[in-house]
Amino acid sequence: MDPGIANIGLVDATKALPIPSGQLALAATIATLAASATVVTSGHIADRIGRRRLLVAALIVSIAGELTSAVAVDSRMYLVGRTLAGAGLGAAFSAAFAYVKVVAGPERVNAALGTWTAMFTLVALAGQLLGGIFIHTFSWRVGLLIVPTLCLICLVGVPRILPVVAPSDTGKSDVIGQVLLFLGVSGTLYGIANMANKLGSPVTVISLAVGLGAFAAFVLVELRVANAVFPIRLFAKRAFVAAVLTGLLWNFRSPSARCRWPWRQSSAHTSWARGWHGGFP
Repeated sequence: MDPGIANIGLVDATKALPIPSGQLALAATIATLAASATVVTSGHIADRIGRRRLLVAALIVSIAGELTSAVAVDSRMYLVGRTLAGAGLGAAFSAAFAYVKVVAGPERVNAALGTWTAMFTLVALAGQLLGGIFIHTFSWRVGLLIVPTLCLICLVGVPRILPVVAPSDTGKSDVIGQVLLFLGVSGTLYGIANMANKLGSPVTVISLAVGLGAFAAFVLVELRVANAVFPIRLFAKRAFVAAVLTGLLWNFRSPSARCRWPWRQSSAHTSWARGWHGGFP
């Protein structure tokens, strides 16, 4: 929901702030980048401090980020807000997903995951539709208030509805693995996003080199440590690989579809919209 609403309002935000053309691809993807780069680590933190604590903290960070973007006075403030929102919502996703088995129980977890996924998709679609209406009727700033409003409702309801889950991981943290994973995801995705500006630019090449190098180092480290933050050997299972590829294809497809609204919204932005359309990771 959040990336869709933000991207629908990005044309208007670009005019109001303004956002330089060289930062458009970053503005459209930075929240997704932040969520992707921190989602594994946030899940690890949830195992150490408790899922409900992380969920509450993630909702607070998300609200702060969304409000920062909504009241932004320049592009830097907008990008900072989108980064915080992405990291917070990514952590909230990790904690919420982990709660499915706790709430449903082992016997009903498959059916519960199906229901959770269906509701997640429906809420995302409804939220983007509502966001488009709010942005068209009022402004892009009002549209950005939808997600923090929902987060505030959840912030009130979470302590009253969800049970406390005791920390399940008290061992030594794989700090090196988490740092390498963060560098790998953020570097690679930023490099891909920056391709919209110039394919062979130093920023693109260096970002991709850092990201792919960090991924390679991450694999080597995770194969050798006992407390790996991510079990690399999962990739030996065909079902897991298929799920990963499905997720990748979906994430390549959905941002391109989302950008059609703002692309058509103003013919004055056709030149940068073409670059933006091809610049999503």
